[in-house]
Amino acid sequence: MSLLVARTALVGTAVLLGLAAVLLALDGPARAVLFGAACCCALLDRASSRSLPTTSDEPEPESTRTRPLPGTSDDPPARQAQSRRSDLLLGHDDDGEPIGHELGTPGRPTHLVVVGTGALALAVFVELADLLRATATTTATGTATAGFGGAVRTALADDLVDARPPVAALDGAPAGVSLPAGTAVAVLSDADERIRTTIVLVPSERMQPRAWDTVVEVTRYGCSVRRAQDHRSRALDPALPSL
Repeated sequence: MSLLVARTALVGTAVLLGLAAVLLALDGPARAVLFGAACCCALLDRASSRSLPTTSDEPEPESTRTRPLPGTSDDPPARQAQSRRSDLLLGHDDDGEPIGHELGTPGRPTHLVVVGTGALALAVFVELADLLRATATTTATGTATAGFGGAVRTALADDLVDARPPVAALDGAPAGVSLPAGTAVAVLSDADERIRTTIVLVPSERMQPRAWDTVVEVTRYGCSVRRAQDHRSRALDPALPSL
C-alpha cells in the first residue's frame, strides 16, 4: 500500500469516527473512545505526511543552482587549451605531473636558466632549445598568433660545439662572439627582433644571470626545478633528446 492510499484511509477513518462520536447517542466512555480513535488516526496521518517526498513546479532558486567551481569552465577542453598561454615542457615531477615554463611576450620576456656541467646538463639545454624552436614554429602557424614570424637563435661556447648531442639542430656562436666556457644561449624573438623567451646554460650558480624566472639545476644526483616565487626546489625528471 502506498503512503497516499494510507493517508486517504486514515483521514476517512478519522472523519467517520469523529462524526460517530458526535451524532450517535453514546454514553461518556464510548464517546471518549471514538474521539480518541479519531485523534489517533489524525496523528498517524500527520506522521505519514512527513515521509512523503515533496515536489514543486516552481523554478529552482538561483542560490541553490549548481555553479561551476572557480577556475573551471563549461567550455570543452580544446577551447580552454587555446585560451591558455603556451608552456615549454621542462619534464615531470615525482608524481608524473608535467612542469612547464611559461613563454614570454614582447615587453615581458621570460628567462629560463639551466645550471650544470657535463653531458646531462648539455642534453637538457639542447632538448629545451629544440622544444623552444618547435613551440615557436607551432605558435607561428596557429590561428591565434598568425604572422608571428619569429625565430629561435642559439649560441654555444667553443667547448660545447663539438660535445653537443648530434640530434640537436643548434647553431654555434656567431663569428667574432666568444661565450664563456660551458655556457650556451637560446633566444626566442618575434619578427621585430623583440625577445620573448631566453634559455641560458651556465656551469655554476655564480654565473647565473640576475634576471630569471625558472632555474633547472642538473647535478650528478639528479635534476631539480625552482621558480622565482617558490621557496624550495622540486625534483624534476627532465625532458631529454630522443637518441
